[in-house]
Amino acid sequence: MLPPPPRARYVTLVRPIVRLALVGSAVASVAACVENTRGTLEVTADADSVQVVTGVTDTAFVRTRVPGTPIVVVKDTRGFRIPNARVTFTTTSATNGIVEGGIVRTDQQGLARPGAWIAGPDSGTDTLIAYVVGPPGARATRATITARVIDPCLRPLSYVLGATIQGSLTGRGCIGTDTSLVQPYRFTVGAAGVYEFTSSSTSYPSTIELVRESGFPLGIFDGDGQQGATLRAALAAGTYVVRPGAFARPKATGAFSLSSGPSVLPQGCQPNFQVLAFLMAGTSLSTSLTTNDCSFQLPIQNIFAGQTIQDIYAIYVPPGQQAVVRMQSTQLDAILVLYNGNGDPLFGNDNGGGGTNALLSFNATQLGARSGTGAVGYVIATSKGQPGPYTLSVDGVLP
Repeated sequence: MLPPPPRARYVTLVRPIVRLALVGSAVASVAACVENTRGTLEVTADADSVQVVTGVTDTAFVRTRVPGTPIVVVKDTRGFRIPNARVTFTTTSATNGIVEGGIVRTDQQGLARPGAWIAGPDSGTDTLIAYVVGPPGARATRATITARVIDPCLRPLSYVLGATIQGSLTGRGCIGTDTSLVQPYRFTVGAAGVYEFTSSSTSYPSTIELVRESGFPLGIFDGDGQQGATLRAALAAGTYVVRPGAFARPKATGAFSLSSGPSVLPQGCQPNFQVLAFLMAGTSLSTSLTTNDCSFQLPIQNIFAGQTIQDIYAIYVPPGQQAVVRMQSTQLDAILVLYNGNGDPLFGNDNGGGGTNALLSFNATQLGARSGTGAVGYVIATSKGQPGPYTLSVDGVLP
């Protein structure tokens, strides 16, 4: 006996045009259903284009959230919007910022929005890329969104040396040396001299920074975590920027006061061996070693053995430049000792300035700086145990 013939499947007769419509519907359905039961991505979308619906028109500030929310739309080859498509928002490098929540799905209208876009660290144009990867073998489609970014550190407010003003830190302020907020003010020094700058706030521990117009530091003082901070600097005639701010409080905001004026160096041993002043090339100052100054053991044994008194100064040396510090006195056997930014003694000088005067010459590399960068050094002005007046001067090059 022969086995029964195989049962024929039931087939519904569908006109060709209707069949094509059903096939197109099935493809669209596959494109929208992009994950299997294990959550593994199988097909993202049969996307033909990613287009910007809403870009960014407001100016952004470095390291802060770009205002406005960019929106893109994802479409297929026929121009229909694709819901539930996986869209990735990314930046090409850290200079273009970062994206928080960069992988999203399109909504029912085929629209996608990223999370926060945080601008990069530099002024210029930041670029955000939105892209969709199609099925295997399909090309990736993308759109780009740009934002104009400015650095508020390069947009200082005007300030008159000697004035007392009230200011405020805001969330869009300049980022200082320790990544906390600062407010920059540009001012002009008419005559070389020693000047003092004070910032205080009841909202946060204060700091104050002094920089060249180029941004290279001249002096930084954090106030030791106190509500007020005072910085002294020997400045040549020219234009500078002073930046009062918060110390070690990256999100601190609030009101502060800023004041400045000519300064006289204090006498006596300063708390925590604080520097008397920051120095720059083309300046000089006159003061005295006194019996009330801090006493210490000279670390350079072949110059002087025993306890002596000292004054401490700091100097930032730009890359590629030589700093020359001279200590001159008619009453002291002058000694200069150089320390690096970590507080390690490097070398000293006794009579290099002629007679009993001292001279130090050094560059940023000797202070431990990497190639092409500057560094800070600490200069100790001392003597072979004698108190008395002296003059300290700073040149930019060794004669």
